Amino acid sequence: VVVPGVSVPELIAVRAVESPGVVAVEAAGGSLTFGELDQRADRLAQVLRGAGVGVGSSVAVLLDRSVDLVVAFLAAVLTGSRRFAHIERLRTDAVVQAILGLARMPSAMTADSSRMEIAMVPKKLPATV
Repeated sequence: VVVPGVSVPELIAVRAVESPGVVAVEAAGGSLTFGELDQRADRLAQVLRGAGVGVGSSVAVLLDRSVDLVVAFLAAVLTGSRRFAHIERLRTDAVVQAILGLARMPSAMTADSSRMEIAMVPKKLPATV
């Protein structure tokens, strides 16, 4: 569905107000309603801004496919980021570094949207996400 002049974050924000309890995202291990998705993405966007992510930034997200991945990308869009890359966590550190180098992205983030924590790679990866 194409909605001219309306961004994905704006559409989600509208749904969060109109239908906050309706499931927006389902993935192995969980689901989020529109209200939860909107709140988590807003909070994570604030954390990302505090870490220096902003308009025109490039964001690589090192996460498995999950509701947190959707939250992370939505949060990145909310900061004004324009380039995105998804790297699955199963990759070795060397492969992650090679991908980041080829994409000309200085670092990637891992995130746990339920705890609003981010970690930047190539720093040591957290044991759990």
